[in-house]
Amino acid sequence: MASFEKYNAHIKEWRDIAYNEHKVMDAWERCLTGEGEPGALSNVRSIIHESWDRSISKGINAQYESSPQTLDKYQLEERKQKFLSLLEASRQSFSNIGQLLNGTNAILILTDSEGTIIDQIGDKMTMFAGRDINLTVGGNWNEEVIGTSGIGTALCTGKPVFVHAAEHFCLGIKGWSCAGAPIHDPRDGSVLGVIDLSGPSEIFQPYTCALIAEAAREIEEALAQQNYKDQLKLLEAFFDQLNQVSHDEDLILLDQYGRIAFSQGTAGQRSSESRKLYPGTRLINVNLDDRITDGDISKALPKSLQDCKVNLLQNDGVKGAMLIFENKLIAPSLKKKKYAPPKASLSRQNCATKQDEPEIIGQYPPLKTAIETVRRLANSSAQMALLIEGETGVGKELFVKLIHSILKEKKKKVPLVTLNCGAIAKDLFGGELFGHESGSFTGALKEGKPGKFELADGGVLCLDEIGELPIDIQSYLLRVLEERVVYR
Repeated sequence: MASFEKYNAHIKEWRDIAYNEHKVMDAWERCLTGEGEPGALSNVRSIIHESWDRSISKGINAQYESSPQTLDKYQLEERKQKFLSLLEASRQSFSNIGQLLNGTNAILILTDSEGTIIDQIGDKMTMFAGRDINLTVGGNWNEEVIGTSGIGTALCTGKPVFVHAAEHFCLGIKGWSCAGAPIHDPRDGSVLGVIDLSGPSEIFQPYTCALIAEAAREIEEALAQQNYKDQLKLLEAFFDQLNQVSHDEDLILLDQYGRIAFSQGTAGQRSSESRKLYPGTRLINVNLDDRITDGDISKALPKSLQDCKVNLLQNDGVKGAMLIFENKLIAPSLKKKKYAPPKASLSRQNCATKQDEPEIIGQYPPLKTAIETVRRLANSSAQMALLIEGETGVGKELFVKLIHSILKEKKKKVPLVTLNCGAIAKDLFGGELFGHESGSFTGALKEGKPGKFELADGGVLCLDEIGELPIDIQSYLLRVLEERVVYR
C-alpha cells in the first residue's frame, strides 16, 4: 500500500531509536538553548527535530500551554462552508471510526488546509479535556501556530506522521499523542486538510498512523467521486449555454474552486509558457460562491486572459464560470467560414507523442471532454470503477487502453486484463471472475486458478459487455467493488 510506504520509515526510525522520554526532553531543552549537539539529537527522530527547528525559526513560544488561536462561531461557519466538500467526503469515515472510539480515550479530528479543526468525534471525556488546550472545533493546529504536532507536521511535510508525548514542541501538549495524515485533492494533489487521531499519551501505538493514512485514502476516493459528479452537473450547464457562443471563440470552463474543468480552442496561447491551461489547474485563487460576480472573476484572472466575457453557471448547487474569448488568433478568412462540428473519429494507430498510448482523434466538444475526464481520473490516486457507455464500434476499448497507458507511465508492471461477458457460459462466470481453489469442483485445476480480478491486481480490469453478466453473479461483483477484496 502506497500510504504505508510513506510512514514506514518513521516507524523503523522509532524502533531503532527506542523512544526514551527523558532523553527526548533533554534533546528538546538543548534545542531551545542552541545546544543541540549531534549526540543529543540522535535520541530524536529526524522528522521531529526538523520540525523543532522550523518551530524555533518561526518564533513559536515553547512554553505555550495550548493553541493560541481559536475562531469565533461566525468565522468557523464561514470556514466550514469553504471546506464543505471535504466535510461531506469525510462523513462516512467519521461515522465508521467515530462510533468505535467511545471509552478509548481517543478522538478523531478533521482540519482544513490551514490546520483549523472543522470537525471531531470520539470519546466525550477526551473531547472535554481537549478544550483546555484548544484541541476543539475552531482551534488552529498549524505548525506555524503551535509547533510540532500530528496535525501541523503532517500539513507541513505532506506525509502521514505520528507525534508522541515529549516529541511535541510546546510544553502544554507533551502529555498528548497524535497521528495525522494529509488529505490530498484528487485533482491537483494539493493538501486539503488533515485527519488526525489524538488522545492522552497512553493511547499511542505506531500502527495508529496506518489506520489514519487509510482513512485519508478513503476520503480522497470520496472526493474523487464527488468531483466527478459535480463536473457532470457543471458540464450540463455549460452545454446549455453553448448556443450563445460563436464557433470561432475560445472557451475555458472553471469549476467552483476556480480550477479549469474544460478548455477549447487556442486560449492557452494567450498565457505565458509558465502557466499551462490544463484541466485541474487552478486558474484563479477565488471560490465561486453566491457573492462573487463576473467582474470579480475577471479581476482575478491573469492579465493575459482578462479580455474575455464571463458567464456564471449553476446547476443543482454546483457553481462555475464559462470564459469566452474572441479568437483573434484565427485568420479573418477562416472566421468567415461556416463551422460545423466534425464527427468524432477514433483511430487505433499509436500516438506519436506517448509510446503505447492510443490516439483518439476528434474535435467534437463532448468527445474532448470525455478524453480529459478519463485522463484526470487515471492520473488521480483514487481507486475506482468506471462505466464507459457507447454504441458498438465507437471505440470504448480505446478509453480503457488510454487509462492503461497513463498508469504505465507511473509504474512498470501494470496488467491490462479484459473479459468479454457476452462470450462466457453462465456456469463459468464465477471461476473466470473470481478464480477457484484446488478441488473446489469437478474438473477444477489441482493448483487452483486465479480469476480476472487477481490477474488485474494493480492494473486495469475491463469487463466488456457487462450488461450480459448473470444476475446471480452481479451481487458478488458489487461486493468486490465495495470491499475491494476477492475470495476465490
